[in-house]
Amino acid sequence: MTGWKTEIKLYHSNGCLGTGQISIKRGIFQGDSLSPMLFCMSLISLTSMLNLEKLGYSLADSQTINHLLYMDDLKLYARDKKQLDQEIGIVKKISDDISMEFGLDKCSRVLIKKGKLESSPIANFDSEVRELDQDEVYKYLSVDECDGIRHREMKKKLRKDTVLELLTGWALSFSRWTRKLLTIHGCHHPKADVDRLYMPTSSGGRGPIELESAYYCTIVGLSDYICESKDRYTCSVKRHEESKAKVRSQANEIKIKYFEPESVSLQNSKGRLKSAIFQERLERVHGQFLRCLQNSWTDKETNFAWLRSAGLKGETESLIVAAHDQALNTRYHQKKKIGHIIAGCTVLAPTEFTHRHNKIASYLHWSIVKELGQHVPEHWYDHQPAPVVERDDVVVMREKRCTLIDVAVPADANIAIKVEKLCKYKDLEIEIARMWNTKTNVVPVVVGALWPLKIGFEKYLEDLPFRVSAEEVQKIALLGTAHILRKVLSIGQ
Repeated sequence: MTGWKTEIKLYHSNGCLGTGQISIKRGIFQGDSLSPMLFCMSLISLTSMLNLEKLGYSLADSQTINHLLYMDDLKLYARDKKQLDQEIGIVKKISDDISMEFGLDKCSRVLIKKGKLESSPIANFDSEVRELDQDEVYKYLSVDECDGIRHREMKKKLRKDTVLELLTGWALSFSRWTRKLLTIHGCHHPKADVDRLYMPTSSGGRGPIELESAYYCTIVGLSDYICESKDRYTCSVKRHEESKAKVRSQANEIKIKYFEPESVSLQNSKGRLKSAIFQERLERVHGQFLRCLQNSWTDKETNFAWLRSAGLKGETESLIVAAHDQALNTRYHQKKKIGHIIAGCTVLAPTEFTHRHNKIASYLHWSIVKELGQHVPEHWYDHQPAPVVERDDVVVMREKRCTLIDVAVPADANIAIKVEKLCKYKDLEIEIARMWNTKTNVVPVVVGALWPLKIGFEKYLEDLPFRVSAEEVQKIALLGTAHILRKVLSIGQ
């Protein structure tokens, strides 16, 4: 620490003002991620010294407790004033050794004899520690205490803050209120699948955590922690709670609801509960989503990357999810299905479909030019390739190698068929190899109009002689699809 230095600079229109090197004599930089860990390590000696002394209260299991410590909140227990003076002396000694100062204005003491508060000065610190009045309370970890925990006052406070009521009775109403806010701001379609909303993004959901499920997992996790922990204080808490068994009974009721009878007593209940809740929710989602997941050709790992990292706006993401759930209002009686609108309409094919196709081709061309070291705009969407006459999507020739790139954005059900039709390029591939004496290969860049990717999509992109992001290709296709949906569904409204 003696070698730590820093410098503060102020930049302005006429130059810069600097403080020069400032030596750091104690502490670490504010906001440093090491700060909490180093602080806890510095207090290990304090809690070890207190545990070595035979001070405090003896519990029923012969365990001795004389303090509780959580980060910078310390609470001391003593049987009498003499023991309290000894404990405070240990704290004073350790705090002086590590140059730690106490905020005595936040400290207080309570001396209780036969249920009554008594006053007696404590002179271990430079100034006297404040005493509590008869009706005054102190807070430890935001809990009001004095001669005991003020349960009645704490329950009133929880009811006032609506926290207890949300966890016990308002979970469903809270979820509805949350969905209503999402719908008002356009981030959730009113006809979209509710169960899919609470699924994780890695599985095709939107990611929000449902309050009821989080409550169940917390209760089960807390019960398992108390039952399995070997910590001496936790074991004492477990023996004390066995007489009440409130938390454990709630956890057992939740386990019986979601687990088979023979697996209730198994470990890792919290992880298994999350999986059980996910499977229950998966069984209730719209059938179109399940059918897509059950396709053998679907790449389940990269399919939902756009939900995690594409950076789409909430309105666009909501529209795509609702379209995939077949929840949008279309002229179904005239066979105007979602799949027809986004990939099968002959009227939209020359304009909207071509525009979406060309955007992907423009991104590929931008990547090629950038890889060759030529000047390109910073963003691909500002790139304007020169028009060509040929119908081939992209042709790349480099170092005796020719790559034909076939770009397509078909309907979701036609992805596998489109990729398998590479044989139609075989004659062209042979002819180019014969005429130009090059190694020729065909790379399909096929992404579904509503996000599905075929297994091996990323492997095809790796065959390209330049870097291409699979998430970016998927994002471009989805943005084009969202534009088509907004344009078509707005007609006649």
